[in-house]
Amino acid sequence: MAAPPTRPVAPPEAPKTSSEAGPIYYKQSTKKTWALRAYLIIIILTVFSAMIYNMALAIRDGLPVLFLAVLNMLLSSIVGLVLVWWYKNEDLPDNKLWYLLILGLLIVFQCITADVFVGHAQTSSSSGGPPKLPTIKPPRGNHTTPRTFEPPIHHKTNAPKSSMAATG
Repeated sequence: MAAPPTRPVAPPEAPKTSSEAGPIYYKQSTKKTWALRAYLIIIILTVFSAMIYNMALAIRDGLPVLFLAVLNMLLSSIVGLVLVWWYKNEDLPDNKLWYLLILGLLIVFQCITADVFVGHAQTSSSSGGPPKLPTIKPPRGNHTTPRTFEPPIHHKTNAPKSSMAATG
């Protein structure tokens, strides 16, 4: 008689890669993990509010060049999010956390400067003419007194004559 058929055996499970394992956060404390998440949320809110503000003013004023500020913020944010993803999946070492924190501060600074640039462009274009340059005006009236040249003391002629000139 023939042997009963055997069931196929499943191959052994392959080890999971770092991106399949889920968030590890280098076994950090819960407080540190939540602080990093809060930091990321603050940065995301700052970027979204700055992008909305810049786009609204660019559309309202008809200045398409301001969309470049929005595009610049978007690209910087994508770079930051990729680095956060790498950090979350342990592809970026734990000792590079300082880099992520500085990058977040730079993105917030970029949002603030973009808002200042858009706000400045708004105020200078609302007057209708070119922006006025600051000038330095001298005070009214003559506050300076003219001085005449006086030679230094050692050039004055009333100095005593040397003994050689007297005997000569």
